[in-house]
Amino acid sequence: MDLLIVNEKFKSMNPLERIPFVLQYIDLNLPVDVVCYTSSEFINGLKKMMLFILDAVEYGVPIIDKKNLFKQAKRILEKLKQEHGLKPTRSGWMIKSKAVHKP
Repeated sequence: MDLLIVNEKFKSMNPLERIPFVLQYIDLNLPVDVVCYTSSEFINGLKKMMLFILDAVEYGVPIIDKKNLFKQAKRILEKLKQEHGLKPTRSGWMIKSKAVHKP
């Protein structure tokens, strides 16, 4: 299972300290991969089309979303799909290439 956590408390933390910090509070008794972002890191990563974040927004299920960040991310993803021909495939994501014409 993948668990993406978005929290502003991570802003003051070194990215390498975030996962151990979170894991001390989670005991799922399941194999889990944890990724931790601030909201701006999450949205910026989505706009940069980072694969893990694209997958999280396309297939993920928000557990708690008091600030509607997931809804905002869904809107951004739909815009990326339209602008770049971005679409999920079985093995990742595909971006439609644009033909370049020489004069």
